[in-house]
This record gives sequence, structure tokens and C-alpha cells, in this order.
Amino acid sequence: MARVGRELEGFAFGLINELLGLVHDENGVARPNRFEVVIFPPTSSAQTRNASSYDNLSATLLGDLVKDGTLRSVAIKCTSISFPAKTLQVSQDTNIYGPVREIVNGIEFGDLQANFTMLRSDMKEKKYFEAWQGLTFNPASWSVGYYDDYVGSVEIYQLDEKNRRKYGIKLIEAFPKIVGDMALDMQTGNTVSSLPITFSYRYWEPLEGQSQIPNRILGDIADLVGNTVERKILSKIPKVLSRL
Repeated sequence: MARVGRELEGFAFGLINELLGLVHDENGVARPNRFEVVIFPPTSSAQTRNASSYDNLSATLLGDLVKDGTLRSVAIKCTSISFPAKTLQVSQDTNIYGPVREIVNGIEFGDLQANFTMLRSDMKEKKYFEAWQGLTFNPASWSVGYYDDYVGSVEIYQLDEKNRRKYGIKLIEAFPKIVGDMALDMQTGNTVSSLPITFSYRYWEPLEGQSQIPNRILGDIADLVGNTVERKILSKIPKVLSRL
């Protein structure tokens, strides 16, 4: 019995060491607070098709907010998001004897919730998503815009301990379906405001080769490095700020 006990003890220690090795290897374990979000607004413009003046105004405002760095600011201020689900639609196959089996007849993708915080007092981040929504319809005539004019994409990455992209997905044909409520309350003191956004999208697909920096132009690489540094700084700022 003593020999069996020693063998079990050795097996247990071996298993623990193996698990610790998996935790401390190059990849480590996935942590939900280590992620990166990259938002790509619509690439086509309503201005190119002689659209209404309101459509032109929204497209121009969106373009200005992209150029002045607001888009980058929005991306690094995303404090919560999820890797979206993928649901297979099934039905029962009753044309067989014995236990019923389910067969796949479609695929379904739901909306995706995201939250943005540390917003500027001029609400540029909110204006960005509102301008994006402004491409979808004209409030004067209530006519809807062209689909290709208001869909973009969103990329979500899992980062390792060294902030390297290890896994990623891309939302295809995405747009901000809901720009959520922002509560205002005199009793909250110095609590930082947050902005909930619900993205609608057609489907998502995995991105390959996340462990390597993609072949981008130098400006994009600089943005990637800058995003990582700024995310580290923002993660150390408490949700409730004290007055100086």
C-alpha cells in the first residue's frame, strides 16, 4: 500500500508540474483582461453618390473624427467586449427509426455588446458612433441609406502576457445598432461615464496568424504599439477618480 501511495503522490506532483509548465510557457493562459479591439468604419462614402445633405454631413463628420484620432481613442477605451457566439440552427430528423437525431439547417449570429469608458467631456467618442449611425437613414425623409455605405468591421484579439496577438476574430459587415443610454446622476460624485454600444453584424470569421505582426505600413504598426501602451496606462486608472 505504501508503494501505491508513493506512486500516486509522484503522479500527482507530476501532474501539478505539468499544469504549472502550461501556465508559465510562452503562451500562458488566456486572461479576459488582455485584449485589443480595432474598429474599421465604413470605407465607402455617401458623398460619392450625390446623397442628401444630411448624409453628406454625417459622412464628413465621421471622416473628420477618424482623421483627428477619435477612432483610435474609441478603440483603446473599450473596457469590455466578448468573442461572439456561433449558433447552429437544427431540426429533428424524424425520417429514421430509433432515437431522433438533430441535423443542421442553418447558422445564426447574434448582436455583440461592448462598453466604452474614460470618455472625453466633449463626447467625441459618442459623436463618432452617432455619425456612423447617421449614415443609415435621413431623419428629414426617414429614407434608409445604402447598406454598403454604413457597414464596416470590428476585429477582436486575445493578447498574451507580452501583448502579442494570439487569437482573433473579425465581425463582417458590422455597424453600431444601438448607441446606449448614458446615465447622468448628481449623486455619483466622480464616477467616470461609460457608453454601451451594441454592434450588429452579418457573421464573424477567425483571423489567422495572430502571433505575428501583420505586414502593415509603418503608421499602422506605430498605432498598434501606441494602443498597447495606452491600454496599459488606462488599465491602471480606477473607475472612480479622486479630485486633485
